Amino acid sequence: MTYQKRFSLTEKRFTTAQANPPAEHFAVQITLTGEEAGIFYIANTQRGFEVAPYDYHDHTAHLTISGDDLVKFLGGRLNLERALESGKVSISGNPDHIRLLAQIVDAPASRSKK
Repeated sequence: MTYQKRFSLTEKRFTTAQANPPAEHFAVQITLTGEEAGIFYIANTQRGFEVAPYDYHDHTAHLTISGDDLVKFLGGRLNLERALESGKVSISGNPDHIRLLAQIVDAPASRSKK
């Protein structure tokens, strides 16, 4: 799977998230490792979630994950806490913001947006 497909899956998952985003602002930089490496960020804004393929220098947290593990995470097949303990992923910055991402992924997607 290409970087662009992984990015698109992430963008779709967060832009179709339930209408009640966390009140706390966060911006999580995602660094993908592996053959299709790349970067993007997920930010909680007043308009909802923004996912963009840029290096966001003012991020509040940083998650480094393989592209394959990102797909597993988005599909609910990878628990970030266990992946962190096993060394499959690494984080820096505010770990609560990484946990917020996990909570959003675990929540059902909104049916009203396509």
